[in-house]
Amino acid sequence: MGGAVALVRVSGPNALEIGATVVRANLSLSPGQVSFTSFSNGDEGYVFTTVAPKTYTGEDTVEFSLHGSEASVQSMIDALIAAGARLARPGEFTERRFLNGKIDLSQAEAVADSVESETKRQFEVASQNRQGALSKATKEIENSLLGIITILEAHVDFSEDLEELDMDEIGVAISTLTSQVSNLIKSGTSQARIRQGVRVVIAGRPNAGKSSLLNAILEKERSIVSSHAGTTRDYIEEALDLSGYKIVLYDTAGLRDSNDEVESFGIALTNDLIQKGDLIWYVYDNTVGISQAEIEYLQESHKAFWTIANKCDLSSTDSGIHLSAKTGEGISELKARLLQWIAPETEFAQFGGSPYVNQRHEAILFQLQTALFWANQAVELGQPNDIVLLHLREALSEAGLITGETTPDEILNEIFSRFCLGK
Repeated sequence: MGGAVALVRVSGPNALEIGATVVRANLSLSPGQVSFTSFSNGDEGYVFTTVAPKTYTGEDTVEFSLHGSEASVQSMIDALIAAGARLARPGEFTERRFLNGKIDLSQAEAVADSVESETKRQFEVASQNRQGALSKATKEIENSLLGIITILEAHVDFSEDLEELDMDEIGVAISTLTSQVSNLIKSGTSQARIRQGVRVVIAGRPNAGKSSLLNAILEKERSIVSSHAGTTRDYIEEALDLSGYKIVLYDTAGLRDSNDEVESFGIALTNDLIQKGDLIWYVYDNTVGISQAEIEYLQESHKAFWTIANKCDLSSTDSGIHLSAKTGEGISELKARLLQWIAPETEFAQFGGSPYVNQRHEAILFQLQTALFWANQAVELGQPNDIVLLHLREALSEAGLITGETTPDEILNEIFSRFCLGK
């Protein structure tokens, strides 16, 4: 509420009847009609009518465009409720779209991802699934599974009437399916960086120029810069849109031995962030250098890290990443290198057009992969076809969880409860 224009939507079998109660008396709500009218709440605006099944929800729908003040919107909602409507639950419009067979569950989840997108690339990835990329990939897997299951069931039920089944071919088919599932999981790992953002932790000793680097990257004064060591006692978190990719930068407390209780707490937070980060930028003063102990500390963290020599305007360096947070030298090169690290061209070529796989999908795909593994093991060990079928049916059931064909109601409720009101 509070915008210049608001949209109030009513969906359901009685939508047209309820909508007619809040528009001027001589206006008839006809399918596909757009009319400018006065409303019973004293406002005026446009009303748009569509009928099932060619609507977002698959039900009759009336939408009112009116002034966006809280008073106008609330009075319109009150009038519609008085006429027999009720407030929608979070995500209920998209839930009805799913239940009415207009989209599958992966597409419904992509609607929420589209709403929550903060960068262009995040929106592009969400749009792929909203338009059915994951649905198509999952359906291909399901169709292949059904083909294998049908053949095996036929030989279980009518073995005397059919030629002997070539189990080597069945094993090859299952292995091919396993590769398809593995590629989907890989695409999820690749595109998770786009959807969730990349966490870059700026670490190093005090006075190395970490806060100055953060300010230079953001092109604004976000972090306090001081010549006194230990100025940053807590971490500072700031998001950056880098060519459509979300980057979350963390400016952290300087790493050193300290007897100061507050500073020591900040250093502990830094060590914790290093373990949670996707990439560590270890900044050091180029006039001082970096010690072997610091390198070993980074290696022991088992995290991806770059050593960055700052203050190159005061001293030259011949190796590694070097820049000057003060003058801006090397900042654009650092951004370009980060972009290349996030989405290398080879990765784009392999997974750029692939469906986005979220954490729920990934967990299901791992279960599907496990079921296929045991099916293949059963084939290789020469176990009865009934055992192979048991694992393949389990795999098919797992695939149905992605599209919503076999998803329990409690999981559906949990998914749609995350949606925003009005969607």
